[in-house]
Amino acid sequence: MFQFALFFVYLAILIPVGFLLSTVAFLMGLTSIYSPQKWIRNLVFSVVFAVVVYAAFVYGLAVYLPVGILG
Repeated sequence: MFQFALFFVYLAILIPVGFLLSTVAFLMGLTSIYSPQKWIRNLVFSVVFAVVVYAAFVYGLAVYLPVGILG
């Protein structure tokens, strides 16, 4: 149930905050639900996954994702 709430918060902040920051926060929260004691691994996974997906879309597919406060 908490995962759905987290997802809707992610959708609400995606445009104003931007893809990278909101995705890292979402994935960090989601992975922390399942493995809260491994927060360093969760953080590394969240950052690496978000950056790889962002790079794949922006540079590989030429699809621009919301930049939010970083842009």
